[in-house]
Formats: sequence, structure tokens, C-alpha cells
Amino acid sequence: MYVKRGNNPSLDSFQVQRATARPPLPQALVITAITLVEKRDALLEAYLLIPGRAGLAPRVPHVRLRPALPPEETEGSLATSVETLLEELHLSDAAALRVQPDEPMPRYELSAADPTEVRQLWRRGFLADELRFIRASTQSPELRRFLDEVFSLTRASPLAQGAPLGELKAISAALDEFFDIAGSGTDPAFSRFLPAAYEADGREWRSWTDPAFSERFNGLMLRGDNQVSRVFLAAFPSDGVLEAVIARGTAGDLLFVHHPIDLESGDPHGRWGRFFRPIPENLVRELKDRRLSIYSCHAPLDYHVEVSTSRAISSALGGHVTGEFFPYGQGHAGVIARIPVTSPENLEATLRRIFDVPYLDVAGSRPPRIEKVAIVAGAGDRIEHMAEAEAAGAQAYITGEIHSRIDTEYGHSKFEAVERFAETSAMALLGVSHAASEFLVMKRDMRAWFSNRFAVETVLLPEQQWWR
Repeated sequence: MYVKRGNNPSLDSFQVQRATARPPLPQALVITAITLVEKRDALLEAYLLIPGRAGLAPRVPHVRLRPALPPEETEGSLATSVETLLEELHLSDAAALRVQPDEPMPRYELSAADPTEVRQLWRRGFLADELRFIRASTQSPELRRFLDEVFSLTRASPLAQGAPLGELKAISAALDEFFDIAGSGTDPAFSRFLPAAYEADGREWRSWTDPAFSERFNGLMLRGDNQVSRVFLAAFPSDGVLEAVIARGTAGDLLFVHHPIDLESGDPHGRWGRFFRPIPENLVRELKDRRLSIYSCHAPLDYHVEVSTSRAISSALGGHVTGEFFPYGQGHAGVIARIPVTSPENLEATLRRIFDVPYLDVAGSRPPRIEKVAIVAGAGDRIEHMAEAEAAGAQAYITGEIHSRIDTEYGHSKFEAVERFAETSAMALLGVSHAASEFLVMKRDMRAWFSNRFAVETVLLPEQQWWR
């Protein structure tokens, strides 16, 4: 590689030519490495694109610098500094620097093809150290002040601190360990419901699921490429969620879900649900063709003592967990919590806001004062556990489903049982929708779980309609 500079030393004229030809890079996936900083409509952006295997879209590390000043004011100082930077990092054989002058402000891209070079760049504190090098080298006071503000506003990212790059093997192993998938046994729900859903549809499912998943019904379900750039988070793999992943994902991207199949549990103001729905065959085929992955964590995410579906709800309410109930799997799916004293009306309004639902499913009584609540995300429509919560002193019972509105004999019988319980219960029974109640943990906990451990982008995928 050699550097060629035009007659005009402005930033727009700075370019790099390679001694050997290289095929054009396909569109690559961007992972944010530091917080974007806005300054006079200018941005300092840092991205890491991870190299892929042969035949896949390559991902290369990028540093994009958009100076606060127009090119004619910055002269060639920034370009000179980056050129020197290449030499200092000994990347002359592995890197290229390009300018994209068609944008409103010039964009500099530093790329390396070797994954080892990538790791070394970031673990040497590339962003902070080398931007300070640019700051020290430039002759522009405005550019120096701009970079000073960047340093004061940006925060260290997992990438800059040497966090591991996103690899499916490492991410899956970390999830398995955190949720103790090996020790969780067979999932009490989906060991029954998943095979039944596919059999009712006349379809086979073991051929495309990971062997370990077909025994536990938790963990890595569909294995795609190993290099993960983006993690999508959703409650269920509904058609809408899967279509979004297929449209927005690239090879290796991961969908983390609570349920391994979709669930339609009904709408209190609309139609009854069709129960569990298998992933449509065409979507399975597209996921496989695009080399995307799915990891499902059901019961272990319900009863985990640090990160769980029910504890996320308690936290959102400003609650303090004082006990557990609703035995499930290897722990308890429900928690008893003390929350700031409130009224039924205010609690209902708070729940509508937290879960972004237009209405709740409401039954039972309306105690004048609520400060102790029972919380179980998902299907809490079991009267024996409602009675357990009331015996523990709960004044409100918060769950996804108060009434089962699944249009089966099983669903109708559970609905009638809850109706009978509600007639004599002193608790306010409040349902926020099954899916919404189990999506909150993705927003409050799991998104940060991924971001704090791996150099991946995270994307939340809520349902278009929570009641369905």
C-alpha cells in the first residue's frame, strides 16, 4: 500500500491506493464502539466491523472521523496525522485509508483485514490514544477544542476496554453458564408444547434445531455463522419479529428470545388466541439460508435470582423483593415485592405506561392501598398460586395473563376457574399481556447483559400489538 496526496492538501484530496487489487467489500454491519457525540451538526463516530470467514460478508474495523470544521478550515492536518498513525501502528500491509468525499463532511475509514490486528488495535486503547495523537498533531485550535469535548463526553465501551468480539460460541457458552442451562433440566413447558405445536402442523423440527436444544428445550436452538455482530432481543419468535431479523440481520446475527415458539393468548377486548404457533417453514428456511441464529431461554430466565422476567417488573415498579412463590423449574417464577404505596388507579396507570399497553385485563377487588404485590410474568392464571400470593399478604397480583383466553377446552376451563377465584379474592388482579410482561426483562436487563460482555450491537424487537 502507498499513500498518494493530491496537489490540494485539503482533506477531500487525501486518498490511499493499494499496490494489489482487492475485491469490493459487500455492505458490512456496524457496531457502535463509543457514544456518538453531536457538536455543531458534526459527529465523531467509531465503529468496529469484524472480519468474517471466506465467502461471507467481511467485517473490518472502521474509525470514522467527521471533524467539526469544514475541510477548507482544517487543511491537511488531520489527514497527515492519520497517515502517520498508519505508520505508527505498522499496518501498512494490512490496512487502507479511504475518503468518502460525497458525504456532507469527509469520512475517513481505517480498515484492517486481519482479526489479530483488530484485537490489538482495540486492546491498545486505539480510540482514546490515537485520537489524542491527532489532537496533539493538529494545528487547528477549533479541532483541538472539538476533540477535547469529545474526550469529556464519551464513555469507555466494552470494545475499548478489550471486551471479546462477538462470537456465537463464546456468547452461547456465556449464556449457558449464566443461566445454568446444563443444570436446568428439561423445560417444564416447551418440552410438551413445542413438539405438540409442530406435530399438530404436520412438521418435523429436530432436523434444524441444535441437538442439545432438542433435549433441554433451552439454549441455542438454531445455529448460524459464528461471527455475531448484532443481537436482536424479543419475547417470542413471532412472524413479525422473525421477518424483522431476516430483513435487518446479516450472517451470524443472533436472536435471543424467551419462548422458542410464538404464542397467541388472546385479547381481553378482542378475539381469543390460537395458543402456541410453530415457526412457519418458509421463515425457518430463510433463517437458515441467511445463516442466522436463535437462542431461547425460557424457564431459566423466569426463575434466575439476578435477572428474571418477574424481577424486572419489580424493579420497574421501584419494588424490593421480599420473597418468592410459584415454584417453577429449578426455582420460583414469582416474587413478592414491596413497592411505594399507591392506589389501584395509579398502579394501573403505571403498568400501562411501563408495558406500553392501551389497557389491562382487570379482575378481583380494588383495595384502597397497595404496597405489597405478587408478580409473575407470563401465564399467572393459576388459582393455586393466586391463593398462595394472597396468603402471603399481597394486595395486588400482577402477571401477563390474569385470564387465559386461549380458544381451547383447556383455555376455557382456566378462564372459568379464575372468574370463580376473582369473585372472593381481596386482591386486585392485573394482567399486562403475556408477551409484554416477558419483554420488559429484555429492555431492562438482557440488552445490557450482552452489551457489557461482548462487542455487539443490540436491537430490541417489541411486538406491534401486545394483546393478540
